Amino acid sequence: MSDPNGVARYWAATGLLVIGDEASRHLEALLEAANTDAWPSVRVVAAEAACRLGNQTAGLSTLGQIATDTALAFPPRLQALNALEELGQTALPLLGQLRPVAKISGTYAPAQSFSPPRAG
Repeated sequence: MSDPNGVARYWAATGLLVIGDEASRHLEALLEAANTDAWPSVRVVAAEAACRLGNQTAGLSTLGQIATDTALAFPPRLQALNALEELGQTALPLLGQLRPVAKISGTYAPAQSFSPPRAG
């Protein structure tokens, strides 16, 4: 997670996301990447992995911030929305914060790309 190459950091975070619970010894590095990495795509994957490892507060905070940051290009925002969708019920605390995202227009069609989690 400390490689100077953003692509390497992205794939390191993705690998940790994929291996699941076995990545728990790397939770601190994932949290640091989720909060401080210069690449939003690395932050998204690290945040999703942190959520899956039980640190929903920090992970959801990062995912919500990226998903709603209109200063970012839409691709990393869509990546954050996709991660939240994958997290399902875990993402419910962000539902109110995410509702305005469905109204955004532009090159991408976020309303068709993202299904907010449902309480239930």
